[in-house]
Amino acid sequence: IAVNQYCKDHRIPFAVLMPRILRIEPENSIADELRTLAAREGFIFADLAYAFDGHVPRLLINSTVDSHPNAQGHAIIASAVVEFLQLNQIPPLSTTETVRKIPAESVNIEATQ
Repeated sequence: IAVNQYCKDHRIPFAVLMPRILRIEPENSIADELRTLAAREGFIFADLAYAFDGHVPRLLINSTVDSHPNAQGHAIIASAVVEFLQLNQIPPLSTTETVRKIPAESVNIEATQ
């Protein structure tokens, strides 16, 4: 709630995106709570579970004991996030303010095999 208020105070769009491959408890309850909180506090909430419709979940996770997404799962999440941002115009396309870009050399991304 504090982050949402900070963003409101500084005119920064705030959204919570929940990418989940499996539609199980407790994730269902968490999504419901976030949806309610977003409506009450005035921020955007998106449950990205729909992005995995038509996919075989076990092929998108690390293992049977680790439900975190593998590379293919992350690619699906990335596409859903981009689509969400574009559909909701985040950041707003009509803004006259300059969007600060982070220089590529300052981003630390380690390649993994």
